[in-house]
Amino acid sequence: MIDEYILLMFKKLFLVILFSLNTFSEDLDLECKGTIGWVIEQDFGEIVMSLNLNLLEKTGHILLPPQLIPFQVRNKGNKFEFDKVDVKDEEIVASFVLVNSGLIKSISTISLSRVTGRIDYQNKYRQKGFSGECTKVEKKIKF
Repeated sequence: MIDEYILLMFKKLFLVILFSLNTFSEDLDLECKGTIGWVIEQDFGEIVMSLNLNLLEKTGHILLPPQLIPFQVRNKGNKFEFDKVDVKDEEIVASFVLVNSGLIKSISTISLSRVTGRIDYQNKYRQKGFSGECTKVEKKIKF
């Protein structure tokens, strides 16, 4: 009888800890839909990019659509780790290296409003940008 009680309490404690860890997580997964701005007017239609940010550790990555990836680095995939993440009350600013060859170091930046969900992406070397609206992607917990 006492063993069953201890086992039941252990199970309850495990569930409380499991859900507490998920509640206090500072991971932010976003899907951003918008349009590309470019020096040459060209209609790409609606473009989607994804962001994953850890606000406590100030880390994360971005998944760029192919239209924003230069041909020099397309074989490396579309995932780019943030070098710097600056978290403020109303805005998150992050940067990453898009191209790093011997002659070119192309740094991209994103600016994300924590109030409106608006994102702006810039890469001055490539003269391309992205503007859109982000929504939070809820993670499903599998048991």
